Amino acid sequence: MKKKINFFEKFFNSRWRVCLLRYLFFHFSPIKIKEIKKFFGPKIFPFLKSEIKKLNQLSLLRKKGENYYLNENHFAFSEIKSLVSKFSPEFFEESLKKFKKIPSLIFLSFGGIFSPENVFLPLSEERLDILIVVKKNQKDIERKITKIVSSLEKETGKELNFMILSEKEFKYRYSMFDKFIHSFFEKNPVILINRMRGINL
Repeated sequence: MKKKINFFEKFFNSRWRVCLLRYLFFHFSPIKIKEIKKFFGPKIFPFLKSEIKKLNQLSLLRKKGENYYLNENHFAFSEIKSLVSKFSPEFFEESLKKFKKIPSLIFLSFGGIFSPENVFLPLSEERLDILIVVKKNQKDIERKITKIVSSLEKETGKELNFMILSEKEFKYRYSMFDKFIHSFFEKNPVILINRMRGINL
């Protein structure tokens, strides 16, 4: 037990280590360094190089040729997978700060991979991770939101599926029992902003 306690004390002292691990758990097959660099980008990658080395030293990450892969036989493998699948309240608070910069935003909810029971399940194109409703959808708003989501992808270690709807379109689809929209709410998403009137969510 002492071995595990000491290991976790050393282990969870790095933000980018957790981000890297989420990426590795999502892409469970062997990964090449160039794929990690492409996903996180040149600004973040230098931090990850040292984390890859540390994970290798801790025996959680193995290398075979040019590929890296997670060591399923590591004594703390299951515990680590469970812990990195959970997104902290601080993560949602920081995400909320970013989205609050969108003035016309009236609804924001995180579901999909942000639910611990779903996070490392096989991904589906129909999975919706973030639902965003704005007063009126415009190109400049879409660009701002896309930029925010791109920054969140680095934190989650996975490409995120998101949807931007105008208030009018959302209310229409919700009232018509749109299967895609209703299935999102059936999975108990985290609602961060709700300024909509005339609809009970």
